[in-house]
Amino acid sequence: MTHGTTRLQSLPPLHLLSSEEVFVLTGVGEGLSHVAIARRHHREVVTIRKHIYSIKRKLLPDHNAANQDLSVLLARIAIAAGYVSVPEFPPPRSE
Repeated sequence: MTHGTTRLQSLPPLHLLSSEEVFVLTGVGEGLSHVAIARRHHREVVTIRKHIYSIKRKLLPDHNAANQDLSVLLARIAIAAGYVSVPEFPPPRSE
């Protein structure tokens, strides 16, 4: 770790996640808010927050950053794990 940045050297132990936690991690990776993830999975927002806490505890136990930084790290994990696909280049603009 250098000057406040965290690099994913290798994927954390994703096998520790429950199927619900994978759904939540995928939503975070897609950039969804806690409310949007809760709506998508017909859950309460507090349940989503509990899942995020559980994901953090399992995958990033030593992480102390703010929630926004945590969301970015979780999104990076979701993308690296292949739960979320990100186009390599933006689509061409039509004029």
